[in-house]
Amino acid sequence: MSRRTVRKKPVRRSQNRRKSTESHLPRPPHTLRQFRAMSAEHQEVWIQTVNTVTKARVEKWTLSRAARAIGIDAKTVRQLAGSAFRTDKRGRLVATKRDSLLRVLTIPGPKGTRQVAVRNSHTGSQLGAYADAAGKYVRRGDPSALAAFRRLVLKDANGRRIRLVMNLKKLNELGHAGVLAFESLYSRSES
Repeated sequence: MSRRTVRKKPVRRSQNRRKSTESHLPRPPHTLRQFRAMSAEHQEVWIQTVNTVTKARVEKWTLSRAARAIGIDAKTVRQLAGSAFRTDKRGRLVATKRDSLLRVLTIPGPKGTRQVAVRNSHTGSQLGAYADAAGKYVRRGDPSALAAFRRLVLKDANGRRIRLVMNLKKLNELGHAGVLAFESLYSRSES
């Protein structure tokens, strides 16, 4: 009795099949160095992802609505920042109260604006409030909003203290030089 060998035909994959986007997504960065090592395209995807999470949280929107507003695919946001969302009673994905995603923010520094990486939404919100208070002082001359930040100690993603510019004269100089006129707190890739 002889055995007959059955050969399987090779499986052909369609040439037109779209490539999976999962392999092209950046890994979520944990430090400013990792963020800067990303390509400009991946930095932009990460910034849009973090902006989507923030938009969903602030506006109390679902993931899909916030992603549409920012202009990014909701699937991409979920893959990169899924831990920042939870399922509500109606089965929709909504933002959690806080998250631990890296944010690279642009804040006033002693010699102009500088990039600071923070590891959570709470610290990011505090830096945003500081930037607003500094801008309010420069535009209106009202230093009262800055008083809340005098003794505030904030840490960056590496655990180092973030030094906030509290000198009113220095803030005036930066404001009149146009350094504090940034359109967004979230950093963009540098060329």
